[in-house]
Amino acid sequence: MRRLVGLVLASVTSLSAMDGARADWKPSKAVEFVVTAGPGGGTDQFARVVQAIVTKYELLGQPAVVVNKGGGSGAEGFVYAKLSASDPHKIVFATSNEWMLPMVAKLAFRYDDLKPVAAMAFDEFILWVRPDAPYQDAKSFIAAAKAGDLKMGGSQSKDVDQLLTSLIQKATGVKFTYIPFKSGNEAAVQLAGSHIDSNTNNPSENVGLFFVRFAKRRIGRITSSAARRPIASWMRRNSRRLSGPKSRGHATFLRVKAGS
Repeated sequence: MRRLVGLVLASVTSLSAMDGARADWKPSKAVEFVVTAGPGGGTDQFARVVQAIVTKYELLGQPAVVVNKGGGSGAEGFVYAKLSASDPHKIVFATSNEWMLPMVAKLAFRYDDLKPVAAMAFDEFILWVRPDAPYQDAKSFIAAAKAGDLKMGGSQSKDVDQLLTSLIQKATGVKFTYIPFKSGNEAAVQLAGSHIDSNTNNPSENVGLFFVRFAKRRIGRITSSAARRPIASWMRRNSRRLSGPKSRGHATFLRVKAGS
């Protein structure tokens, strides 16, 4: 937590020190933390942690408000920020979808319409299944996928989750039915309810929901040797380093409108 507080302090300082002319700028109203995803997902959770730190240490002198604009796989938030070029009271919390989306769809923004401020976090993305699934390792999971149609859930479309699903398909020759949800939180709920067969959430999305809301119900992760352990035990053993030998990662970025 100390490292995160220090990073937030440095990031807030960098916002006011981009050049000499703006060094004395201070917010005159509430600052919006624009999250390009739905409530409960990893990006939303992280933005709310930053909000809590900023509020606790009175870093802005004004309220910080989290605003979710995850429509169009996050495009809603990016366009919202672009159209607010004259308002410096908006900061976008986003992932690599900020530059991925314009590559695969015609949208009303370009990746260089926004200016990166800081890389705030790096998430490990893990392939998860239910603890009662007949496949509890990567080999048996791929075999099951080749034998029948498995549903893979993820946060949004044309984002990291779908990209990872496509990479698995390309590497193994299997075909999943990819089902996008508004956030990783929703993907976790759908996996818990047996509505999908797997997802590619990061630990904060799956672990938090299963541990708190489902009375410590276990969930298997097939990209780790700890896949068969109860989730509480797994959390204790991996609280400092949540990773897996076949996991992928992506970063959470803090961005503002270019030129603001």
